[in-house]
Amino acid sequence: IQSRQIEEAESIVLSSDLDGIRLEELAQKIKVSVVGTRRIVQGSMSIVAVQDKLIHKQAFMDWDEGAQQLEFILDKLMQKNDGYVSDVQLYEYARATMELFLNDNDMDDVRKVYDLAEHLFSKEGYHGKRYSFSGRTHISRENESVVSKLDIIRKYARDAGGVFEEKALEDYLRGLGVKTGSLRQLMRIFSEPIFLMYTPGVFISVESMKIDDSWLNKTSRALEILFDDVGDHIVLRDISPGWFALLPELPGSRPWTPLLLQYALFHYGEILKAKTISALAGQAADTLHAMLIRNDSEMRTFSDAVIAVFVDSSIEKRSFEAEELRQLLLSKGLISGNELIWNMPKALPNDEHFSWDSTGEHVAVQI
Repeated sequence: IQSRQIEEAESIVLSSDLDGIRLEELAQKIKVSVVGTRRIVQGSMSIVAVQDKLIHKQAFMDWDEGAQQLEFILDKLMQKNDGYVSDVQLYEYARATMELFLNDNDMDDVRKVYDLAEHLFSKEGYHGKRYSFSGRTHISRENESVVSKLDIIRKYARDAGGVFEEKALEDYLRGLGVKTGSLRQLMRIFSEPIFLMYTPGVFISVESMKIDDSWLNKTSRALEILFDDVGDHIVLRDISPGWFALLPELPGSRPWTPLLLQYALFHYGEILKAKTISALAGQAADTLHAMLIRNDSEMRTFSDAVIAVFVDSSIEKRSFEAEELRQLLLSKGLISGNELIWNMPKALPNDEHFSWDSTGEHVAVQI
């Protein structure tokens, strides 16, 4: 790119004042291809790309003052958010403190403020400061590039030491002006091993757990020790706290929880050769499942788990009211609280083991 071409482009852009000029129009005027013109614009520190227009810095009223104000806002937000700023948050702060500049220069718009910041702190490196800009939405430190909402959550988890409360994350994202919709879907809780549930409402990042082949091997050995002791199944709530000490250490030396084991098996069960049985499909994500089994166990359903408890506990009674059976399952640790209340016939449908009357209030058990 010749300096003469840059000077010519800058002169034409300046003549368009605050109205700006489109890249394609500039290309026609300087008789250079659009691709070549884009390179010329990139090589000029005086041409600012705002939305779909090119504006010369000299066309802005109080450019230096506006740049300093934006620098102050970004410095403040980067410190406040540990190195991340969203387009919406930047705009809200700019609108509160740069109202005159925004109005005088027709910049009162989320996208325009973002583009101005990108020019200053990506293209120009204002006062030696450079940030990473992505998707016309995300601004982050150069060494912590954030390109998606999931990246924001990953960074939040990292800054929190790997373990964080779901509500605190929601509040953080809300403060950034980030719309999440279904947060757990955004976190890919059930589709990818990125975050596992530690306790109800609390998550732990897989990154912080350092799950690798060594981790999986140690966990697999621990499960083998457990099954060698109890057979091919055990009620999750019956697992001894001492056994959890055989598992890989968690960040901050936190204790393992049955719920974390359940989620680890959800994603890594095929490798670890173990899985859990839930009481009812579609239960809340933080509901602890009923039983842990070997993958090759003949047990498949909650009905199988209940029958196993009958056999293991030598329960001889064979006729129950629905709530009476539910209370028995509570006492054996397969469920807790109000779980399955009014849902016993759905959780234990009629089969070779359970025969319900027409009202769903009484069941006969066959073993």
